[in-house]
Amino acid sequence: MTSTHLIIQWENVGYFGTHDDKLNTFQLIMTNGTDLLLPPGSNVSFCYKDMQWTTGDASSGVGGFGGTPATVGVNQGNGIDYIQIGLFDTLGPGYDGPYLNNDGIDALDNQSFLLNVCQSGSNVPPILNSVQTCDTLDVCEGDTLLIQGTFLSPEQGQITTLTTASLMTGLSLINTTPANTTDFTVQVIGLASNVGMNTFDLIGRDDGVPVRTTRVPIVIHVWPAPTATLPFHHLQR
Repeated sequence: MTSTHLIIQWENVGYFGTHDDKLNTFQLIMTNGTDLLLPPGSNVSFCYKDMQWTTGDASSGVGGFGGTPATVGVNQGNGIDYIQIGLFDTLGPGYDGPYLNNDGIDALDNQSFLLNVCQSGSNVPPILNSVQTCDTLDVCEGDTLLIQGTFLSPEQGQITTLTTASLMTGLSLINTTPANTTDFTVQVIGLASNVGMNTFDLIGRDDGVPVRTTRVPIVIHVWPAPTATLPFHHLQR
């Protein structure tokens, strides 16, 4: 804990009561909204490593699954201000968004979610889920980097559209369709014109009232192509 952020990690936690045949590791980060530990516009992050169970015995789970599904999200408790990412009650990678079918716990493995929990009212900004947006990304000149992830609209029926904003060359948005759960791929080609440090913004904009936007800056380091070194021949006389 510092004056501007709090990090809590649950390391290899079993499920109620005292079962350790399945273990979960996950992390919560909270900031004051200005700490650069999280991107601008975000103040909470859920980060998941290996997730193996959903439900303890007290919630009618059997062997760590079933029963009352585990809710991933935040809730002020007033029935108005909440963000739901999903309901999890089974094994496997199945995930179809925050509100449809209950989901598989493996869908959370190695995932991270960035949130702004200071937004009040009936419309919450889209939530970014991508393990590639938490650090500087590297690509060599001449190579291609693919950045993948999802924007979630927490509200049922809302549609999120993804765009990018950048002066960086070699950047293109591919494989994305506006939806309640919007998958995306951003392609970055390492070009001579962008060798060095570059930034671009991933922007998720929903169609709620009022319209809400999540803007996440991404840092790309393009490394120059290696140069060939001619062999050195020593001539003796």
